[in-house]
Amino acid sequence: MFANSSDLKALNLGDNNFNGSIPKWLGSSLEITTLLLKGNHLQGTIPTELCHASKLRIMDLSHNNLSGPIPHCIGNIMQLTGAREAYPYGPRFYFPGFHTWGRDAVTLQPNIIPIHTKVALLILAGIDLSNNQLSGEIPWELCTLTAMRALNLSSNCIFGTILSEFSNLQKIEILDLSYNELSGRIPHQLVELTTIVVFSVAHNNLTGTTPQRASQFATFTESSYEGNPFLCGPPLHNNSMETKEIPISPPEPDCCEDNYGFLEMESFYISFLVAYANVVLALVVVLYGSSDDDFWFVKEPLYLWLKEVNCFSHFRLVSVVHAMQHLDLGL
Repeated sequence: MFANSSDLKALNLGDNNFNGSIPKWLGSSLEITTLLLKGNHLQGTIPTELCHASKLRIMDLSHNNLSGPIPHCIGNIMQLTGAREAYPYGPRFYFPGFHTWGRDAVTLQPNIIPIHTKVALLILAGIDLSNNQLSGEIPWELCTLTAMRALNLSSNCIFGTILSEFSNLQKIEILDLSYNELSGRIPHQLVELTTIVVFSVAHNNLTGTTPQRASQFATFTESSYEGNPFLCGPPLHNNSMETKEIPISPPEPDCCEDNYGFLEMESFYISFLVAYANVVLALVVVLYGSSDDDFWFVKEPLYLWLKEVNCFSHFRLVSVVHAMQHLDLGL
């Protein structure tokens, strides 16, 4: 129906039950400025053929089953690098991918990030790829779309770090990177975004501290950062990055070691007394019978026996002490 519509300027097929993949012929619609395919059952990857639609300014592919990486050629998809800002259908045409644009209140992703403002945001250009299964890192080409006002990549499987080059988007009003697998620190350069009204990096794996509470970033609440266990700083109330000094108490003396020490000293004294008594007895016997050669057959066996007894008693005591040292006496 639309494949041969070369003058097609806007296509809104959102909130239907379309399945399959995004038609590649959309890239041949060189005049298309608005593509709304949200709320369907579209699968597959974002076709690179869309990169040929250079006048595309509003693209909403949210709430589908799209997978794979965001194509790097997305920097060529839209006329967002300083193009003339004009509504294709007059001042009441708003970017519907964020639900309630143009009213006195804005709700971004209800039930996920309930953020309300009293400012009527007129989105001239934006990309909404939220609530899909997109993966890979954020392509740096997105940071070249300097005229973009809204970027929503929430609720995907995007990993890697947050690009510091996002600070180049000086007209951005909404930047939603929540519910992904992003890691690393939040670039401090983001505080240079003076037009931003809605910002969220909640529920990722970010670390370090939150951006400085300056300019627009002073207005963001805890909900913009929550769900990052290792992220700290205001407006968060956790202290996950603070290292508290834990007093190191000296090791408690081991009762078993004390017992071992007592046994060692007791064994030493017993062994010493036994050895000393044996030596004295041996000297008495040897000296007493030294004048009579008839006792040589008695003296020599007796001497050897006493020597053996002395060594055995000492070995036995040392063995007992050594064995008791390896016993587990903790009851």
